[in-house]
Amino acid sequence: MKTLKDFRIEWVKATTLGFMSLLLMIPMSFIFARFFLPPRFDGLNIPEIFKILSSSSEFNLQIYITNQISHFILYLIVGTILAHLQYQVLKKYISNKLVWTGLTILGLELILLGDLIYVGLSTGGAPGPLEPLLIGIGGGGLIALMQFLYLRSAGIKNGKWVGYWILGIVTGIIASIPFIMLYEMIISEKLKSLLSPMALLFTEWMSFILPYFTLIGLFTGLFSSKPLYRAIEQIQLNEDKDI
Repeated sequence: MKTLKDFRIEWVKATTLGFMSLLLMIPMSFIFARFFLPPRFDGLNIPEIFKILSSSSEFNLQIYITNQISHFILYLIVGTILAHLQYQVLKKYISNKLVWTGLTILGLELILLGDLIYVGLSTGGAPGPLEPLLIGIGGGGLIALMQFLYLRSAGIKNGKWVGYWILGIVTGIIASIPFIMLYEMIISEKLKSLLSPMALLFTEWMSFILPYFTLIGLFTGLFSSKPLYRAIEQIQLNEDKDI
């Protein structure tokens, strides 16, 4: 069995890179906004489209459906990436990679149910910081729950790591706030005169999504690695005793 230090490094890499794959939200949102919105947006560039969407309170079914489809595809990709990276660390205890991946994806896809609460919004998504909170706390927490159920079936019954995983999510969100505020309060104004509207929009999204999900992934891995390692270690000790 690998050492705690080696396990922690591998686990933190897996969770950090897995959550960082949510950066795919940016190109996917731009693609869906450019090609799959109603005809009234024809002729507008992407920054103009998002400016209208963010300022409008009018509900549009096509926009809502488009938004949900783009999120469904995003969570499918991100869940697959995260599950694969984690599988590389836990492959000895995961007998069915397909089920492991499916449960991880399911944890994220269940966020879409939360979006239904905000069905009256023009974009069909949660406003302001609520959508990333749904992804971070809701999706992240549900991923841990689904994975715990799988690992429990594999004999790893100690679920203490799930609590530390959720604590890592909360810590990551809090840790990202200074970086996000630094951009909003100081850097953004200086960039408005230097960047094109498209480059500015991309930078604004990156300034939030990159620190937010990177730090969530970092702290979930960091906090949950030791209790998960101890849970696995206990299984190994029990197997050695049986021998």
